Amino acid sequence: MIRSVVLVLLSLVLIVCGGLACTSKSVEPPGPTAHGYTFSMRVSDTELWLGPRHMGASRPNATDVIVEVHDMQGRRVEGVPVSFHVTPSWVQNATVLPQHTVTQNGMAHAVFKPQTIGVASVIAQVNGQTQKKEIVVELHSYPASK
Repeated sequence: MIRSVVLVLLSLVLIVCGGLACTSKSVEPPGPTAHGYTFSMRVSDTELWLGPRHMGASRPNATDVIVEVHDMQGRRVEGVPVSFHVTPSWVQNATVLPQHTVTQNGMAHAVFKPQTIGVASVIAQVNGQTQKKEIVVELHSYPASK
């Protein structure tokens, strides 16, 4: 009896994990821009802490946002305008600076700095194409001294 219950449960787990529940989300990058460029976007840290800092704090309170632009041959492209912004609900609660820049050696950099907790979306735009990354901002606190 116990053996058959274990087999049924194991079978259910395998069925669920074989379906959508256990698959990783794969986000396809957008196709080429109007000028035939492709770009990728990444953030150095996807989890940030707000609040008092102390020795041993392991998460930063800001993160770098990096965009890399390539031509059709895969070479980095110089001088391509890139803009960075947050979703409208975060405009009053975070900064992304600079908001406008151009690629140097095919890369553009900005810094995202939140002022509140939540899940923020940072958006990069290159030639009308956009990509978005989510960043989790948590309140950092530590136990009071005894």
